[in-house]
Amino acid sequence: MAPPRFDWITFDCYGTLIDWERGISDAFTAQAGRKGRTVDRSSVLDVYHAVEPVVEAETYRRYREVLGFAAEQVVERLGWTVPPEGTGFLAESLPSWPPFSDTNPALARLAGGGVKLGILSNVDDDLLAGTRATSTTSCRARRSAFRWRGSIGNGNPSDQRVRPIGNSAI
Repeated sequence: MAPPRFDWITFDCYGTLIDWERGISDAFTAQAGRKGRTVDRSSVLDVYHAVEPVVEAETYRRYREVLGFAAEQVVERLGWTVPPEGTGFLAESLPSWPPFSDTNPALARLAGGGVKLGILSNVDDDLLAGTRATSTTSCRARRSAFRWRGSIGNGNPSDQRVRPIGNSAI
């Protein structure tokens, strides 16, 4: 096998390695069931995609809080209410969001080829740690926006993602 062309390869976690749409829709479906309701998955995702960027743009919030505020707005727009203490269901579900079916085999092939793997994410460290537990391949570097009070997705200081790692940078 030829030596790898890169020392490091980094990935965004949610939407690239983790099926965040399935995780979000599963969390809302489960919460609706606990409240004796049903929800349409595509409606949940349509509303979620509309509200999350607005919540992120308002002010800096930990991603756990972004998920809580977004969940509250989604359920209200769908016509049912979750009490404020109940909006944490979405963040609590995040560590169980499933990887895409090809994620672990692809990461294993890359790691087996000598490439070091890293994750870039805008979630809180504890949520990312829960997600990492679903991976069968170790990602040696992790950079979360939580560490520098920014969100990769909303134009805050994402340039701080670039940090030296050995002779490489992520």
